[in-house]
Amino acid sequence: LVNCRFGPGTGYVAVNELRQEETARVMGRNDASNWLYIRDPGNPGGFCWLSASVIKIEGPVDQLPVTPPPFVTVTDVNLRAEPNRILVNCAQFPQTVFFAAEVTANGPTLLTWSWEVSTGVASDVGTMVFEEAGMQVINDFYRVNGPNEYWVKLHILTPNVLEEQVSFPVSCTP
Repeated sequence: LVNCRFGPGTGYVAVNELRQEETARVMGRNDASNWLYIRDPGNPGGFCWLSASVIKIEGPVDQLPVTPPPFVTVTDVNLRAEPNRILVNCAQFPQTVFFAAEVTANGPTLLTWSWEVSTGVASDVGTMVFEEAGMQVINDFYRVNGPNEYWVKLHILTPNVLEEQVSFPVSCTP
């Protein structure tokens, strides 16, 4: 089996596999001609990238058009607040809430983001490098000074725009 990938390199997510003796139509190549852009035989109408080093090629590769790599995107964000609700004695403020965002990208990219809290507080822009497809975690925390219905929002700014929000009620007893 050979992995057929979202982009030209092992840092991109595998989208399909080709079996030995399976054939595919080559539509293009990367600049170095070491990755080939093919019609994905397992996904009608789809395309993927194969490493030229693991396949048998028939025909002149250098005459194929150079195909640019795909635009990598954040494909999933899972945001949670810990704890997800607070109930304490009213004398026990401030309290700290921790945020964790699991961010998944389908290839190598530079991720930029910012946090926003319902109280009007916003973070500076943060950056994270994805050297390959996969999931990474962004962690942060916020101190609350009293009871309220709070929310925090994660703004993904690049490579694509996404927002994820989570709410956490905070209450107290005298």
